[in-house]
Amino acid sequence: MKKLISAALLSTSMLLGQSVWANTDAEVMRDNLFTIPLSSYQADPNNPNQRLYLKSGAQLNQYQQVIVELPLFLQQNQQHEWELLQPTEANKIAQYFQRQLSAELQQLGISVVTQADANTLRLRSAVTGMGQARPDRKLTDFAPTKAKINLAKRVVGREPYLLMVHTMAQVEDANSGELLAGVVSLKETSKTKVKDQEVTLAYLQKEIDKLAKKNAAQLAHAMGKQ
Repeated sequence: MKKLISAALLSTSMLLGQSVWANTDAEVMRDNLFTIPLSSYQADPNNPNQRLYLKSGAQLNQYQQVIVELPLFLQQNQQHEWELLQPTEANKIAQYFQRQLSAELQQLGISVVTQADANTLRLRSAVTGMGQARPDRKLTDFAPTKAKINLAKRVVGREPYLLMVHTMAQVEDANSGELLAGVVSLKETSKTKVKDQEVTLAYLQKEIDKLAKKNAAQLAHAMGKQ
């Protein structure tokens, strides 16, 4: 998992530098998940595919509302083109995730706002990598021995793949911009896809629903709402 975090941070920082979540020179100088040392992350006891960061002394329970920023997608190839995910679908997915996460937070008693007051957090998230891998067991492993050869012929080029998604999310004080907490994770979809199949909102919708619910619960717990 440490290698996963290193790769995600390194590849993204090389792509966009320290200004991925910055709009001004002053914001570039602030700590963010791309600049803090890897030793600052701790293992998540409930999820081996996550690493957590919590600023020493940070008290998220003093905040009552959250600004949910539109997620960023940072996955590009060497030609700066989207591979598995087209820009139009990225926009649809980002907007859907923002809506779902906002709705889940509100159901847990957290106000979602667009302007910061004194007790407001800002939640920023990004997809820093996207790839695909074969499941541990091949499709033909489930077929009777005599049928394996014929089945294999039919599925050449249609083998099942799982989508692997690297994500990062950080929570800031919405007024000062101070980094308070964050998480780096690797998500593996439960639904398989064909290798060259584009990633669409329809393909990811159920996964986004689950992720939004989980992320909202994590933040609500950190804010003392659960």
